[in-house]
Amino acid sequence: MGWIVLALSGLSGCSVLLATPEIFPTDTPTVTLTPTRTVQWFPSTATPTPGVQRPVMMPTPDQRPALGEVILQDNFSDSSLWQTYDTSIGSAKISRGSLNLAAPEMVANLVSLWHTPVPADFYMEITSSTGLCRGKDTYGVVFRSDGGTSQYRLIVSCDGNLRIERWRAAEVAVDQDWLPSTQIPQGGPQVLQLGVWMVGSEMRIFINGAYQFSTRDRVLDGQQVGVFLRSTGANAVSVSFSNLVIRSIQNYQPSPVPSPTPNVTLTPTRMPTKP
Repeated sequence: MGWIVLALSGLSGCSVLLATPEIFPTDTPTVTLTPTRTVQWFPSTATPTPGVQRPVMMPTPDQRPALGEVILQDNFSDSSLWQTYDTSIGSAKISRGSLNLAAPEMVANLVSLWHTPVPADFYMEITSSTGLCRGKDTYGVVFRSDGGTSQYRLIVSCDGNLRIERWRAAEVAVDQDWLPSTQIPQGGPQVLQLGVWMVGSEMRIFINGAYQFSTRDRVLDGQQVGVFLRSTGANAVSVSFSNLVIRSIQNYQPSPVPSPTPNVTLTPTRMPTKP
């Protein structure tokens, strides 16, 4: 064991420096994450840019252009100016400032024409007031009549729809099929101002001054106007007409684009003759 002691004694005279080991940081691996889509639960709205002009709302064009002065009118005080009758299938009578059409519970088609001729181009208004009127029973205005069976009809149904028909001796054609109107009240008496604007082949329809629709038909050119009532036979029907006004049309330029005319032909119903 002597060599061990010697070794230790030899080392005792030396300064032994023990180096502190240098610790290097361990490299941390970089983790790359996959980005996820951000959901915008409340997306932002576009903010108006100052100075940008908004669209300008243009006024509705006049649907009754070129109206002239009143040229004809009738207050329904003279029964000689209208076709009047009293038959088993209905009657047309002047009373208290109105023309009253009435039909019992049977199929009937009553017409009364004004004897005074009107111009080819015109705007007419007349007030209608229903007494008894239900379901598919109809009434309305006759215009461009030849005094017989040829005529146009603005038809108002008691259930609130409008239609234009062309009547001739051998046929009934539809110029405008049924359209609903918000101007016609449901479930009660109907007091309406019926308007027809007619220039050349173009006709425009108004209820209480509100534009409804327009159509074209080049066939008829009669000079009489009137009113009608048509009963389906399920109920008695009665309608009164008053305050007829005819205005002239002045310096109107027709539209160059015609409206399509439906080609539908119906079977006409026999009209009562004046007794």
